[in-house]
Amino acid sequence: MRNRFTFAATYEPRSKPGYAQLLSRWRFNSIFTARSGAPINFFDDGDDISGTGEYYDRWNLHGNPKNIHWSRSKGLPWYEFNSDYPGTINAACEQYASYEQLYNFGCYAGPGWVITPPEPGQFGTMGRQRCSWTGLRQS
Repeated sequence: MRNRFTFAATYEPRSKPGYAQLLSRWRFNSIFTARSGAPINFFDDGDDISGTGEYYDRWNLHGNPKNIHWSRSKGLPWYEFNSDYPGTINAACEQYASYEQLYNFGCYAGPGWVITPPEPGQFGTMGRQRCSWTGLRQS
């Protein structure tokens, strides 16, 4: 986690004499933790799509990652690249990946960013945190 704040506090109230010392030497503890969210990265589900033997291939990110706005309910705009359906091809994706990789694995694209699958024999540019990309497709 990039940003993390932890606060721990202990409070010991005044002790009062009582039967069997039940009201003495009490302590109350509390811990508060706040942290930023984990970055969103992609990997394919155990297939070696790049042929590098990594089996959890990292994809390529082109553009500014701060432009990516993702939520579980909305997902990211995903393009399937099927020549039978002309509306599924995205010109921004074609600038950064071969048609074969796009046809087999698709890509994600939005204003100011493109995420493409790695080319054969190459490692992608994204981080290694494992977050399934198949669950992020927009339906």
